[in-house]
Amino acid sequence: MRILFILILGAFLPILTTAQDHEPHLIPKPNKITYGEGIFEIPYDIPVFATETFIGVSNLLSEYPGLNHLPVEVVKKIGKKHQRGIRLFPAESMDKIEPNDYKLQIDESGILIKANSSEAMVSGLYTLIQLGMLQEQSSRLPQLTIQDSPRFTYRGLHLDVSRHFMPMSFLKKYIDIMALYKFNYFHWHITDGAGWRLAINKYPALTQKAAWRTHTQWKDWWNNGRQYVEPGTPNASGGYYTQDQARELVAYAATKGITIIPEIEMPGHSEEVLAVYPELSCAGKPYAQGEFCIGNQETFTFLKNVLDEVIDIFPSHYIHIGGDEAD
Repeated sequence: MRILFILILGAFLPILTTAQDHEPHLIPKPNKITYGEGIFEIPYDIPVFATETFIGVSNLLSEYPGLNHLPVEVVKKIGKKHQRGIRLFPAESMDKIEPNDYKLQIDESGILIKANSSEAMVSGLYTLIQLGMLQEQSSRLPQLTIQDSPRFTYRGLHLDVSRHFMPMSFLKKYIDIMALYKFNYFHWHITDGAGWRLAINKYPALTQKAAWRTHTQWKDWWNNGRQYVEPGTPNASGGYYTQDQARELVAYAATKGITIIPEIEMPGHSEEVLAVYPELSCAGKPYAQGEFCIGNQETFTFLKNVLDEVIDIFPSHYIHIGGDEAD
């Protein structure tokens, strides 16, 4: 009996192995993949079509290895000439694609992505891009059909640039990787006791001093007096983002389907503010408290003025104010 079982397993093992090798290791794993037969080889001069609905996101195709040279033709009415090539088209009722779904089909006619919204089309495009990155040759794709939708509406990552300041180049790379894996919210922790990172026009001292500290590593700073210094002071560590840079990052993320939610910490974790504006603390002197004085009308004037400028930069529906660990 044991010998018979081993023989049967041996007979099916090549089939099982082939099926596993055939499956692309996409992250997140799509809801449904149906495999076709053979390979589609992308011609160097393959035509690319997009309806007006999707022309705004079609530039993401330039992230696909080897497709950054291809022009995109705007399609007003889908006709016979659009039956081959790379096509970004709206879903029709016969496609049975739900509002947040997309359908990616690769066959002998080329690549067809259908969706009901730009957000869903972005997901479809990044599935295609990731699929291309997984191939030994990005120009050779398995014939398959993927139908997928996000499990969660909010798919976010958080980054604390108060404690660990990061340059714009890093932030853009972070957003690139988020987009590839279909995250759609970037929670940007811009202010905290370890440093204020966004220029506020009405309160220049926030970035003239509260953005700089005595130690690069947060723990070293935390264990050695927690002092803020002027830029240019020996060993001064920190930095901040101008409002133009913040707007640039918001726009960059938006092209990849990502919304930036800024975190402006209050009423606690505000040592950096109160070091340069001590009148907003109940003690009235720097380095005495980490919380805004809620019995002081000037506190609310300050917070309103700051948030007015933040709201003007970030179109996000939400702004995070923290609200934690206040004495």
